Amino acid sequence: MAWIQCNYHSDILGKTMGMEVIIPEPDIFYKREELLKVGTFPVVYLLHGRNGTGIDWIRNTSVERYAMENQTAVVMPSVDNGCYENMGGSAYWTYLTEEVKAKAEVYFPVSKRREECFVAGAGEGAYGALKWGAEFPGRFHTAGCISPVWEDEQKLRECQRKYREHEGQDRKLPELLEYAEAPQEDGEYCDRSLGELFRALPLPRNLYKNW
Repeated sequence: MAWIQCNYHSDILGKTMGMEVIIPEPDIFYKREELLKVGTFPVVYLLHGRNGTGIDWIRNTSVERYAMENQTAVVMPSVDNGCYENMGGSAYWTYLTEEVKAKAEVYFPVSKRREECFVAGAGEGAYGALKWGAEFPGRFHTAGCISPVWEDEQKLRECQRKYREHEGQDRKLPELLEYAEAPQEDGEYCDRSLGELFRALPLPRNLYKNW
């Protein structure tokens, strides 16, 4: 895998922001010529919890292995303090929903097709993923939710309820994958749930059947 640390200027926030990005690359199973034929890769936008950054996923989970096994790109944006709202005079929610995906699609070979775009998160990031999918239907095929928490629990429950009420009715709303709540600091649980999430997504996995 190619792990890329990308820093760029956010026009919305007026400062430098960053994202960690994993892109499939040649290894013992995949030749360079084969990967070049793919063009763009399915992509998972993975959101961190409070007081975290995108690099937390690299440090604390096997996300690189999951990405390689599924031949999938992973975009892990840093959103200061896990702030998935516009508040305190800072437009972090606008930044996430209007800039992050657009930047990733320009800078990296990631798909723009709804069928190949997924969003997920843990802790406050799970709330962010649910909210992103609910407020912008048509962008993501699936929203993954690992141990969701939010300071306004009513907002979180309303967001989850919206998915359940529209299950099987609103085809633009992402499918919802939920994983039982556990303490956010339980890294083993988070990693295991992330692995289950990748296995549940409709991804190409071993594209060339070499193993």
